[in-house]
Amino acid sequence: MTDFVDIDDAAKQVGALVRDLRVDLIFAVFPNGVPIAAEISGRLDVEVRPIQFNRETAEIALDAVGLENESIIWVVDDGVETGKAATAVGQLLKTKGFTAVELVVPICARDAKAQLQFVYQAIHAVAQPLMTRALKWHYELVPDVSEADANQILQQLKGRRH
Repeated sequence: MTDFVDIDDAAKQVGALVRDLRVDLIFAVFPNGVPIAAEISGRLDVEVRPIQFNRETAEIALDAVGLENESIIWVVDDGVETGKAATAVGQLLKTKGFTAVELVVPICARDAKAQLQFVYQAIHAVAQPLMTRALKWHYELVPDVSEADANQILQQLKGRRH
C-alpha cells in the first residue's frame, strides 16, 4: 500500500497539512517540487520560485532577491529520498543568512528528519516512515514531471499573481 496515488494526490495532502501555516515565499525544487508548490501557492496565495539543483555536481541556482533574512521560506520537493537536495538547499539558504527556512514535502522518513533538523527550522511531511526508502514505495505513480510541464505550471502561477 502506498501513501499517494500520484504527485497531484501528494500535493493535495501536503496543501491540507500546511493550510493554516504562514509562509512568505516557496522555493520549489525543479521540476518535481513544482506541482506540490503550486498546490500550496493556490491555497495560501504565495509566490513560488524554482530551485535548480544539479544532482551530479550539487550546484544550486535560486533567486533570493527581495527576501528579508527573517522571511519565512519553504523548500518544497516531492519527497526526501537521499536528502542530498534538501540538505544542500537548506545549507545554502542558511549561509545566505535566512533564519526561518522550513522543508515541506509529502515524504520525509524519521531517520532523514533527524539529520535535516539541523538544517531546517521545521520539517512538514505527510508521510513519516521510520526509515528512508525509494519514492516508488510511497507513490503508485512515481513523480516524473517534465521540465516543460514544470515551466508551464510556473508560468500559470505568475499569470495568476498579476
